[in-house]
Amino acid sequence: MGEILYNKLIRDEIPTIIEESHKKCVTKRVTGEELMQLLNEKLTEEVEEYLESNSIEELADILEVIHGIMHHRNIEFKESILGSGM
Repeated sequence: MGEILYNKLIRDEIPTIIEESHKKCVTKRVTGEELMQLLNEKLTEEVEEYLESNSIEELADILEVIHGIMHHRNIEFKESILGSGM
C-alpha cells in the first residue's frame, strides 16, 4: 500500500488512533500564519460538512475550530461577545 498525504489540520488524538491501527503517522506542529491559514481552511471544511449534513457533531466541530482561531488570536470568548454588540 502506498503513502497517503493529508495536508490538513488534525486533532491531537488522530495520530494515536492511526498508530494504534499499526500504520505510520508523521505530523508537524505549525504556528503563526501557517496555523491561521490551516484553521481558516478547517473552518471552511467544517461549515461545508455541516451545511451538507445538518449534523450536531459538525456544528460542534465548527465551534472547536472557532475556539482554536480565538485562542490563536488571543481573543477571550467574553471579549468577543462584548465586541459584537450581543
